[in-house]
Amino acid sequence: MNPIIPGKTLKSTNLIMIVFVLFALLIHFPTNILSQNTDIILTSEESEWIAANTNIKVANELDWPPFDFAVDGEPRGYSIDLIKLIAEKTGLQLEF
Repeated sequence: MNPIIPGKTLKSTNLIMIVFVLFALLIHFPTNILSQNTDIILTSEESEWIAANTNIKVANELDWPPFDFAVDGEPRGYSIDLIKLIAEKTGLQLEF
C-alpha cells in the first residue's frame, strides 16, 4: 500500500506525480516560447570569421552514444545534431 495515496500502489503514485509535474510545467511555460525567434546573434568578429571560413571539417567519435557515434559511417548523436543546428543558423558548411 501507498502512504501518499491510499488504495494506490507506489508505482502508480509515481506515474500520477510525473504526469502532474509535466502538466504543471506545460501550463507554466508561455505558449510563445516555441515560436520565439531563434536566430543566433554574432559579433562582427564572429561574422567576419564565418564569412572567411564557410567550410568546416568536423571530426566525430565512433563509439560515444548517445552523444557522438556513427551508423553506417554517418555521424549521429546529440553533439552532431547540435553542430548541424549551429551550422544551419550561421551559414557554415560542414564536412564530416
